[in-house]
Amino acid sequence: AGDWIWIGSDGPGMNYYSYQDDAIRTVPGTAVLREVHSIYEQNDSTLWIATNGYGVYEGKFTSYGGRPSMQSLSRVEFPAPLADVTKFFSIHPQMDTVIWFGSRGAGAASLNTSSGLIQVHEFPTDRGYASNEIFYVSKSAKMNFASGSGLVTYDERTGRSEISPDIPHRLIHGILNGADGDLWLSTNYGLVSYDESTG
Repeated sequence: AGDWIWIGSDGPGMNYYSYQDDAIRTVPGTAVLREVHSIYEQNDSTLWIATNGYGVYEGKFTSYGGRPSMQSLSRVEFPAPLADVTKFFSIHPQMDTVIWFGSRGAGAASLNTSSGLIQVHEFPTDRGYASNEIFYVSKSAKMNFASGSGLVTYDERTGRSEISPDIPHRLIHGILNGADGDLWLSTNYGLVSYDESTG
């Protein structure tokens, strides 16, 4: 945002750092939020908020004098099997109108913000159900999901998903797309640089 940085917190509410005040403040209108885990600012009035235990919210905000204020918060209603899931750790904007949300235990969902269409994606469980524990989402040639069972990839052209055989099947916390085309993976067993083209 312009004069601030959004900050997730345990709550109640959500915070921001104000450059103007050189201080951390609570965003007015966010008292309902708890355990904010991920935030994505889609434009200058729309915010998407993922929480650990309270679901995903779309927020509409404005700013007065360089200070943000939430005008409305709407909880996203996901279809089954995500209907009862409340733990979401990650948000990834794939393009202007498609946003991905990674859940804890039920895979991921893509939301088309223009049409409102939500598609739920559950991943192969041949290496255990932890493949649907999604900690982070990114996009390269395919959609990439950091899971409890390793790197899960999803090819939108074919509709196929798989657990990468090249990466040890252990918990991955985060993914960074490198300038050289590699994926950098932070894991419980160290840092991995992965070349998608060669494996």
